[in-house]
Amino acid sequence: MDYCPPTKRARAFFIDNLLSINQSGGEAAPQQYIEQLENTTKFINKFKITKNYTKFLISNIPADPEALLSGIFQHCFNEAVNNTKDNGLEPEELGCTLSSELLDSDIWIPLRPTSQNTFNTLLNQFNKVSQSKKQAGVTLWGKPFTVNVMVVDKKNLGKENNIIGGAPRRIAPVHHQIKQQNLIKINNNDGYCLFYSLLATLVRLIGNMSRSQFYEYIHGRYGQRGKFQQETLELIDQVGAPLGREEYNAEEWVPPVVDMWNEKFSGRFCFKVFIFDCLGHYKPCFKYGPESYNSPLLLYFDGSHFNGVTSTGGLFGQPY
Repeated sequence: MDYCPPTKRARAFFIDNLLSINQSGGEAAPQQYIEQLENTTKFINKFKITKNYTKFLISNIPADPEALLSGIFQHCFNEAVNNTKDNGLEPEELGCTLSSELLDSDIWIPLRPTSQNTFNTLLNQFNKVSQSKKQAGVTLWGKPFTVNVMVVDKKNLGKENNIIGGAPRRIAPVHHQIKQQNLIKINNNDGYCLFYSLLATLVRLIGNMSRSQFYEYIHGRYGQRGKFQQETLELIDQVGAPLGREEYNAEEWVPPVVDMWNEKFSGRFCFKVFIFDCLGHYKPCFKYGPESYNSPLLLYFDGSHFNGVTSTGGLFGQPY
């Protein structure tokens, strides 16, 4: 008698079966850990500036997610670029900020061409910080964190509203009383007043100079000739700012300066920058630094030019 094997029943491969197989055997998709919180476009008609901001919340990622993080950051940047295009913009430069309650200060990546691998730069910086935190028993991905991506259309990139400056010092209309003796007046003939004022305010705060020594430093007198200018150029180089611009955006260049100084002076000083303007507002128009700061650095912006401030009180004719 011939043997007849039993007829095989066809296996039903429904969509649910396929999804189940994929989920059980493959790695989790980065998207499941990402929530888009905001997508806004900022256009300042007066200065022809257009920027697109997309904010993401990253949460519930597994322990030691090094391989997953690359996909998460890449997805955030891809979505931000797509949002920019959907809003009719041409993405040319991209930067981002990563914020977490476990960080002393934000991880900040400055604007750079979209052709560069900004997400890898963020990943490397995140891993560097997480390694140092791990030694202290802190896991950065143990708490949700946010990634805020800024994409810039440079077709009309010009001046940032309110807080971009570099013009040589000139008399500007003032809308409220300023105590001139509390200003560190920057008399520059180039576009570097933002960096001059930052450095001057830092030196005034921690430099242990007498008033006369500080005056000689700022004005390049006697043995201090050229030292202030040289150290300012070194600061510009250290944060990677291009030389020769007519003006510099405080939103773009204050963060890397603050982060660099907080790392350099860790354990001694913790800085936060506050910029006040001339429009009658007694609150800062811009601030950057950790909330745990102990060394505030104040700048005053008259509409096109930055000056330093000698102390945290008495700039205006009323408390602020």
